[in-house]
Amino acid sequence: MPPPKGIPVLVYHKVWPGVTNTLTITPQKLEEQWCHLHNLGYNPLSLSEFAAIIDGETECPPNSILITFDDGYKNNLTYVYPLLQQLGWCATIFIIAGTLDNTFSSAENIPMHELMDIHDLKKLDHRIMQIAMHGYKHENFSRYPSKEIDLLLSKAIDLFNNSGLAYYKVIAYPYGSDPKEKAQTEKLRICFTKQNIQFAFRTGNALCRLPVKNKYKLPRIDISGTDSLDDVLSKITYGRK
Repeated sequence: MPPPKGIPVLVYHKVWPGVTNTLTITPQKLEEQWCHLHNLGYNPLSLSEFAAIIDGETECPPNSILITFDDGYKNNLTYVYPLLQQLGWCATIFIIAGTLDNTFSSAENIPMHELMDIHDLKKLDHRIMQIAMHGYKHENFSRYPSKEIDLLLSKAIDLFNNSGLAYYKVIAYPYGSDPKEKAQTEKLRICFTKQNIQFAFRTGNALCRLPVKNKYKLPRIDISGTDSLDDVLSKITYGRK
């Protein structure tokens, strides 16, 4: 059977030496994985290139993937950014707005969980790592009424607008959770449209099929630190192991 058509949108979180778990991959394993994908001819898209494809403005190039990181851990600047530079690749990082004015920080006060602040984010070359949104203070959108989400988005957008950072009005749902009820989904769509949100990512471990049916429920594929190379290749091809 031929593989299903779509764009694999990969999601990572932390990168840390000697730690391998669901949300953390070692720098060595990440480099091995990406170099293998590079040698196989995979080409990461920028967020603007991805947007043009799902909006139907351009065709999807062969072997395209979108690489994303959630939360904005400082270790992404230490380990991910130089690797992207080395490979000539780009990625998108979803930032919690409260980190921009220091009203939000990691609950675990150890270096592996430390989040980037606005000074760290200003070091990023936008061509290498694009910035997008991950809630105001990492709220679970599936548990909030649409009016409150609208208010939280307004606060987040104000912080980004006042930060001086180049960013995209694109959201990755905190916790990967989007509303499941049809009525609540419609209310959220209206809210996103009002706030000029381009599109939104959830989890789901599936390819982003083209043409896109709902731009506010785009699936991403979790890449775990425990995944083998074969696991990753299977996920890129089918969305799952």
